[in-house]
Amino acid sequence: MKRVLFLNILVFVTILVSCKKNETTATPNDELNGRWSLVEISKGFGGSESFVVNDIIWEFNSNNTIEVTLNVNPNLEIPLDATGSYDYSVNGNYITISNSNTFEYELLSNGTILRLSDNGAADGDIITLQKM
Repeated sequence: MKRVLFLNILVFVTILVSCKKNETTATPNDELNGRWSLVEISKGFGGSESFVVNDIIWEFNSNNTIEVTLNVNPNLEIPLDATGSYDYSVNGNYITISNSNTFEYELLSNGTILRLSDNGAADGDIITLQKM
């Protein structure tokens, strides 16, 4: 009886351990992928400017590029200030665009607001984008 119980436990443990859990891990870019509309840029003491949805579109692609479309000419200097394609990389909660502009990013409102901060607490840029 002990032998049968031991064999049953051994078979159960073997099955339990050998089952591979199918885990899909999201890459950091997954949460950024899609179309975002730049709705505000704050330059600290340099002022701020608001935009209407679709004025300036940043489309993050899975191949680590951002397609930027400017449908207006902003009054303030903004990063990615020309329509075109830009490379980006993500490291933790930092995003580097075209190997020069590095921003800390956070997703707010259940992932519908993307805020990029270039040392915003110390008079840096704060860029707010809305998911489209």
